[in-house]
Amino acid sequence: MGLKKQTLDQFFAHVVEQYHAKQSLAYVGQSPITYAEFGRKVVNVRLQLEESNIVYGDRVMILGAPSPNWCVAFLAITTMGAVAVPVMDEVTPNDIDHIIKHSESKAIFIAENIHESTSLSRLPKLKVFSLDSFGVLSEPLKPIEKREQEKVEVQEDDLAEILYTSGTTGHSKGVMLSHKNIVSNAILSSSQIGIMDSTSVVLGILPLAHAFGGLRCFLVVFTMAQKFTS
Repeated sequence: MGLKKQTLDQFFAHVVEQYHAKQSLAYVGQSPITYAEFGRKVVNVRLQLEESNIVYGDRVMILGAPSPNWCVAFLAITTMGAVAVPVMDEVTPNDIDHIIKHSESKAIFIAENIHESTSLSRLPKLKVFSLDSFGVLSEPLKPIEKREQEKVEVQEDDLAEILYTSGTTGHSKGVMLSHKNIVSNAILSSSQIGIMDSTSVVLGILPLAHAFGGLRCFLVVFTMAQKFTS
């Protein structure tokens, strides 16, 4: 792909630049947005996070069903050097509270139906964003201290994502993935799929908070598009 580094900010910037006018993501039955539009959404959400005092290395949870906005939130978090903490939307409230505490998340993007119907004791500690509109649903009871930080360049070995297991033998365990882990796997996986090209439409039905779903149904699709248009 011609990346200087295997980091998600380099990966995404390259895809948007080279593929900007093409269609990217949509719900079934809706008109897809272009990669350029997708890129603008990522930048706008990233600015929201920065204005909310989320900085490089902070953990930010994503809780909701797969959607274009899920993908926007993931890339907004990781391309600024923060750490995405995706959580399956059927996880119990007790496990979600445990993950918030264990991951030391500072903010969360949450689907409004989950926010309205689920009692989560630790949400008052977080900046809460709607995964549906990206609006602010609530502020932390104890505001995050203002932290000034110079722009930090994301490195390949930086932590990008913490994936939590199903927790069948107790509380969920966090698996730590670096930028290079994710990007190199996406590029390698694309070389193993010979049935897609730049005209393909891919239907994603797996949870994006799942390792396989997030890679194959999301990032690999972007990689394949770039591979066939370079």
